[in-house]
Amino acid sequence: MRLLALFVTWLITLVAMWCNMPAAQADKGEAEQIAAVGRAVQTVSSASTWAVASVGSVHIKPDRDYNTHNFGIGIERTDGAMSYAVGFFRNSMNRNSGFGMVGYAPLQFGLVRLGVEAGLINGYPEYHGGRIGPAAACLARIEGRYVGANVHYIPRIPGKTPETIGVQIKARF
Repeated sequence: MRLLALFVTWLITLVAMWCNMPAAQADKGEAEQIAAVGRAVQTVSSASTWAVASVGSVHIKPDRDYNTHNFGIGIERTDGAMSYAVGFFRNSMNRNSGFGMVGYAPLQFGLVRLGVEAGLINGYPEYHGGRIGPAAACLARIEGRYVGANVHYIPRIPGKTPETIGVQIKARF
């Protein structure tokens, strides 16, 4: 992604020079022009796409044995505070689930963003009879340059599920 940003920066700089930029910008040094274009390109390309792997869950005060090995795959698109994710995994009831979620994590502390997510999920027999139903969770997104993790907190739903913490790992591409 960095190479693409550098190439686009170089290409835009060349095009700008070929098009005889206005005099105010022509007086700037070449290094300043490249830096300004680089900042613009970085702003435009702040969105990231991630390959996501669901790896497991912890159930707090479970009333029965739940599957804690919730392996699955998905794709996530992040753009600042917003995130969009789709995928599938083996859920806590040992059934296959598909999901589509939209997240909003406006609080940022270094590499960590905190917020909420909502969307649709299926595969839980005691919740909407296993059919598609609404889902919501608290979200922590930890994102480094190339790798990251998502931690989801699902509150207890009486008679349906205990409090659950789910973990995903992810790689940027």
